[in-house]
Amino acid sequence: MLAQTGLTVEVVTINAADVGGGSMGALMSGMILVMPTLMMTILCSVALFVLFRPKKGASTPDRLKAYGTQIAYAVGLSAAIAGLAVLLAVWGGLSIPSGAAFMFLWFASFFLILLFSGALNLAPPLGGLVIVTCFAFGMSSGMFAYEMLPSFWQNWVYPWVPQRFLGDGIRSIIYMGSSGLNRSLLPLLLAGVIGLVLTTIATFLPRRTKEEVTASEVTA
Repeated sequence: MLAQTGLTVEVVTINAADVGGGSMGALMSGMILVMPTLMMTILCSVALFVLFRPKKGASTPDRLKAYGTQIAYAVGLSAAIAGLAVLLAVWGGLSIPSGAAFMFLWFASFFLILLFSGALNLAPPLGGLVIVTCFAFGMSSGMFAYEMLPSFWQNWVYPWVPQRFLGDGIRSIIYMGSSGLNRSLLPLLLAGVIGLVLTTIATFLPRRTKEEVTASEVTA
């Protein structure tokens, strides 16, 4: 693509892989796999929070049950997200290792749901900030190589944004023959652990009981 603009480019092929889609195949793999995966993951995270959010003044056991239900549903939803993303890629004409891609995206989506829902569980404004920040700053990091990003993205966004690890994992599977459990999952696993920690804090954080809430409403 750079050579077509008139620039002098030296191309060195390390591992050749025909993913389909012509010269745009690499870019399409990021667009079709990374973007839908993250967007569906965000939607599912918000839906789980809204549907299974503990009532105001809920006891610790009630909160534990609600958050446990979120995690249980997250397992199935992340699998559905991964399957749909792979199907979109196949329908889009890409030839990719579907099994490895599905496994990678399943784990990646699950870990990110844990992060997003955990932040929402602790404090909805915090969750909203995490989601908006990841979405707004990260989409280009998942599609474009590091060398094609502006210096701000290279220095301040690329090191942490989840789309970078989604894109790296997919490219590792397509071009390097990696399995679905490749090293790009490790930062996403850390994100999932952070989400679990936030959910645990939300579970045991002292809050007013139902009786205290009712009493304060009557007084008001």
